[in-house]
Amino acid sequence: MDAGYLTLIDLLQRQGSDLGPSVSRPQILGAIAHYLSVIPPEHVSSFAQTISLSPTLWDPLDIQHVAGCHSAFRQSVSLKIKSLKWEHRAGLASSRWSFRITINQWLQSMSQGVSSTSTRPKSIVRLTILGGLLAGLEDVSPQNRSHVEKAKERIREAGVKCASEVISMLNSSSAERWEEEFLPDLHSAAIYILHATLLLIPPSQLAPLPLFALSRLLSEEICETFKQGFSFLGNLAEHTSLNSEGKFAIDPSSRTHEDVKLFVSSQRFTSIGPICQLLGRTFDLLIESTPNRDDVFAHLGDNLDTLDAISGKVQGLWAKNPLSSLEDEERIALSTRPTLVLLWTAFKTLIFASVSISQSVLSMITFYPSAPIQELALGILTNLGHLSFISSKFGTQASGGGFKQQQRAFFGALDVLSSSNGQGAGSNACDTFLHTLAANLKGSSLEAQHPVQQSQTAFFLACAEQLISCISDDCLEGTVLPIAHQNLDNLAYREIFESAHSVMLSVFASHRKQSQGTNAKSRRGRIAERLAPFYLRSLLENSQEGRLSTQQLCLAYASLVGGATAAGNDALAWLCIDALLDAMRDANRPRIAPSSQVHRLRLALVSLIPGVSVAILPRLLDRVEQSINEAKAEEKEEVWHTVNGMMDKVGDKGKEISLKWWLDMSERLRGNGVDVGGPFIS
Repeated sequence: MDAGYLTLIDLLQRQGSDLGPSVSRPQILGAIAHYLSVIPPEHVSSFAQTISLSPTLWDPLDIQHVAGCHSAFRQSVSLKIKSLKWEHRAGLASSRWSFRITINQWLQSMSQGVSSTSTRPKSIVRLTILGGLLAGLEDVSPQNRSHVEKAKERIREAGVKCASEVISMLNSSSAERWEEEFLPDLHSAAIYILHATLLLIPPSQLAPLPLFALSRLLSEEICETFKQGFSFLGNLAEHTSLNSEGKFAIDPSSRTHEDVKLFVSSQRFTSIGPICQLLGRTFDLLIESTPNRDDVFAHLGDNLDTLDAISGKVQGLWAKNPLSSLEDEERIALSTRPTLVLLWTAFKTLIFASVSISQSVLSMITFYPSAPIQELALGILTNLGHLSFISSKFGTQASGGGFKQQQRAFFGALDVLSSSNGQGAGSNACDTFLHTLAANLKGSSLEAQHPVQQSQTAFFLACAEQLISCISDDCLEGTVLPIAHQNLDNLAYREIFESAHSVMLSVFASHRKQSQGTNAKSRRGRIAERLAPFYLRSLLENSQEGRLSTQQLCLAYASLVGGATAAGNDALAWLCIDALLDAMRDANRPRIAPSSQVHRLRLALVSLIPGVSVAILPRLLDRVEQSINEAKAEEKEEVWHTVNGMMDKVGDKGKEISLKWWLDMSERLRGNGVDVGGPFIS
């Protein structure tokens, strides 16, 4: 053996503190990967044993050391395969069978070497090496995979067995003694190697693991990572102030900058994604294999409660900081901006973890209706509400958030909550949820324009819009409508403004749905009728440019009139139409309103055609004709194009009336040189 190998053996048997300044851990790990791939086969097992017993590598047994060793063994596989390929090309190996035999013997010798008893938690050391080998085999090119498939299967089996030992050790009564002896980071090191290894094994092979214990360990790691990582938020407000340039800055003498950087760059933080992925797989297996699902559902609820407590604390601490109220980056000192970028990376990772766990919970309760679905759905929504100040930065609350997984979690939880209405308690659950959100808004010490308060208001309105048909009339009148009313003219915050109008549309849509097939007037119907005059004034006031878009205005007004028609109240429907006609007449007066507003109102009038009853349809068509005749030449074609689109939606009862009118009107327009297009009937 060469001198370098002997020097490496000597270094591996020293304590880490005895290495001296000329030797670094990365150099040692690189040498390990190299010599594992080139030493003679008879020395592989003893070398692997030396590695597994090395105080240099494993003292202390922390996450950085484990990650480094895992990477070294992964690299050794790649180097070994390159070495064998070189031997084959050089004629030193006679066939592909030689390649297969050699690589399998090498892997077997390695596995035997690390099975020797160690004074450390040998299962963690052994799993680190097995996991590194398995990761290296996953990197093998497609043309060579068939040669290593059997070896890979053996390492998977050994990995599952070893992972079970690690999980049992961490959950045993002796776990505290281990942590006292090998430092608290032992837990994180074990979690790291568990997810690094088990994610490479097909889920079907993970069933023998103690899944309940594994899920608890993974959940605890996620929560502890965020609890410890975000601890700097407690002092962030007192370290933030205006600098000499009048810009907000974090005190450069504080540890905040370094704490944020260390947190985001730590191995624990970067492992959150794979830990969540493994936790999702564990939940799926757990629900299939555990006879007593009540324990599983209680465990899921505990996970959501813990995450919610963390999210609520993070939201509260961030809201206290002056930086949370700033939306203009120019008001932030240049020295503070890089730290804020890292902080928002941490915030986004928190919401990713919460959404990942929420999706796993939703997938379970969808298939197991015996689960406490209301409690779990409420836990998901409450957590997302606390994190709305994050999601508002890269997506709207009304759309469910900034990324698809969050949208699925948001709307999925709302669907679960609302679908339980038929079970008798769903309505109360929806009411309670909205009451709680509204109480938090009212009891907040933040000003209405504060970004955190805005995000909470937008979240409330987004939830209310989806739950309108499920909540009680008391909740609608006492909780939802007051907040919606306050924001119908809130143009300063576009998302809240549009969400408030969406809530109103949901009220009329709910009334319309309840009114179909019955002549009885419900309390919801009476609420909608009382709202109609008030809301039509709001719509007309917001018909100006820069407020509701043309599409939003048309949809809102059609919903308002359609709801009155469905309830059999033609008088109310015509009241709304008459108000629209009055607004058009007022806007047509010189210097009263720009022509664009008149045009938008005209299009809104056309959008009402499919939603009125046969009794008032002729009158409406007459007013539409007058409006078209009054339009400018360049506007007539667009209005008529909109008419064509509405005609397709007219019901059977009004089809004959509308067809006759359309034919007569199109001839008159064509005679005036207007392009009326083809027939609307397919």
